[in-house]
Amino acid sequence: MSSSVVLITGALTGIGRAAAVAFAKAGHRVVVSGRKPDAGEALVRELRASGAEAEFVHSDLAAAMKPKWYVLGTDGAIVGHWRHERVVSRSSIGTLVEDPLAASESPARITLHAPDGSVTDVAVLPAPRAPFHRELADHLVSGAPMSVTATGSRRNIAVMEAATLSARDGGRPVITL
Repeated sequence: MSSSVVLITGALTGIGRAAAVAFAKAGHRVVVSGRKPDAGEALVRELRASGAEAEFVHSDLAAAMKPKWYVLGTDGAIVGHWRHERVVSRSSIGTLVEDPLAASESPARITLHAPDGSVTDVAVLPAPRAPFHRELADHLVSGAPMSVTATGSRRNIAVMEAATLSARDGGRPVITL
């Protein structure tokens, strides 16, 4: 029997179940996890009947906040966690506008998990300054696609136009509609 233990979440049906059976046949100890205790215990009985060591853990991982991504290794793991950020800008009339940034657009918060249980935060590079302006320049020069929304683009362009008009008029505030 192998000394390795394989944990399979979502192991009660489909690919998860097939993986549990395959790892058990290959001689690994298997821990299966899922939302249905009856189905989990039935799978464990089936795996044990074939000579495998198997256990069931009842859990619903859909209820837990999952990491954005992770890489598991024999000496630990690297985990990228979701971050929720907001972008603050000014509307065309000068009021502050706060937009949530999609979690998929935010850089991940990265942690290193060592076998001894210690967790270390890894420094993440700061977001680039003026990404809209860089993307606009790339778009105008090379036709590269822009990631900002049309609404965000219109708001930024309106602010730039208002700033240009204000500068021409000695710094007088400009209200655009």
